[in-house]
Amino acid sequence: MATETRLGWQQLFLILTVLPCCRTLEVSIPQQQYKVSKGEDITLTCSFITTRPDFSLLVIRWSSYFQDNPDEPMQRIATFYTDNLVDIVPEYENRVRLEVDVDKCISTLHLTKVTMQESRSFHCSVLIPTDDEGITSATTSLLVLEPPSRPLCTIQGKAEYGQDITLTCKSEEGSPKPSYEWNSYSVQNMPRPFPPKTTEVNGSLSLFNISQETSGFFVCTSTNEVASTSCNLTLAVVPASMNIGSTAGIIGGVLAGLLCLVLLIFCCCRKKDQKEQNAEGSPEDMDFHDKDAPEAGEQYRDYTSEAKPQVYQDKAVSHNSYSDLHNHHGGSCDRLVYNQYLN
Repeated sequence: MATETRLGWQQLFLILTVLPCCRTLEVSIPQQQYKVSKGEDITLTCSFITTRPDFSLLVIRWSSYFQDNPDEPMQRIATFYTDNLVDIVPEYENRVRLEVDVDKCISTLHLTKVTMQESRSFHCSVLIPTDDEGITSATTSLLVLEPPSRPLCTIQGKAEYGQDITLTCKSEEGSPKPSYEWNSYSVQNMPRPFPPKTTEVNGSLSLFNISQETSGFFVCTSTNEVASTSCNLTLAVVPASMNIGSTAGIIGGVLAGLLCLVLLIFCCCRKKDQKEQNAEGSPEDMDFHDKDAPEAGEQYRDYTSEAKPQVYQDKAVSHNSYSDLHNHHGGSCDRLVYNQYLN
């Protein structure tokens, strides 16, 4: 019994003497993730335990990086040096405050009016030259919360009988990334299940072999832990012949044909009127010809100038003869003279 008691005390003595010699620097952050709404303030805390409480030099540095992009270099935010000297990078001068309690071995980083750019990982490292082994840094993540923006709902494909279409829904903003859910309503605005073979992935609702029964209302809801919002679509499935574009093309073709027909009729009527006018002619355009004009190649003779003297001469002679006969022979000669005059 005495031997066993002696061994127990030896083991306890060994543990108590060796353990302090194996103790090293240990840096930690109490939370693996912090959450804050966009535009609000947040405080990150980093604590450390050292085996050299009498250190003469202490350096604490806060940095950040995007966890989704490991190739991006770490961005320095603020650094604390011994004698309460703090260095803050220009990008954060007006929004960051770094405090360090050396006695309690606690470093506090205050961020004000956080933006979506601060939704990343934050790294706290502690440097003590005489205690540089162990866990010298710790990391936490900051999630900046933002409600989703109103999603945009669109239709990809033709809403015609027998076609396959996809309804899409996406919010441009929102942190964390929103999830999407589609719901369908009939033309009478009654909830209904999706048609067979319908698939829904990341806000995309695929409908196959659509028909008139597929017509109705579709509502997409975008949700994250901050808020939710929605958009809706009215789906009207029509036969291919009733496609708006085709119908517009047919109407346009008919109108163009009618216009051409009207122009053709107008041109024909106008041409007919012109022909009739040319056939009738106008007094200004008519040519007058002497019926006694000479034939082509025949010398022109003025019968009028030749006839007049002869006529006037005959008349004068006949008139004198008539007077003489009348005077000498009386009325018995009137008929004879008159006949001769007429001849």
